[in-house]
Amino acid sequence: MIKRLGIFVFYDKDGVVDDYVIYLLNDIMNNLSELIIVSNVPLGTEGRKRLEPYTRRIHVRENRGFDAMGYKLALGTYCTWEEIETYEEIVLFNDTFYGPFYPLHQVFDEMESRDLDF
Repeated sequence: MIKRLGIFVFYDKDGVVDDYVIYLLNDIMNNLSELIIVSNVPLGTEGRKRLEPYTRRIHVRENRGFDAMGYKLALGTYCTWEEIETYEEIVLFNDTFYGPFYPLHQVFDEMESRDLDF
């Protein structure tokens, strides 16, 4: 498998981690070597508990700059450039991603066989 970093930006005005988020994380983790979660909202105990099985790298920040600032902080503050350079791919995604409707490994496998970036 390709060494792949996932950066997941989360926002729910109440800090609630819904089941569809867990469904997404369960599937995408089959395709990631490491995951960083950036929450643009304070997480309650229950929300944090639901995210912890996927990573120890959960960063909570103020919702300034929205998702783009969350990705920027993940790539420039929450991990070093030396670490970033160890990955072959980086996947940026957020909680507005519903699904998957079929296993994501099918998409990653197909794209890995092509000579392109996606």
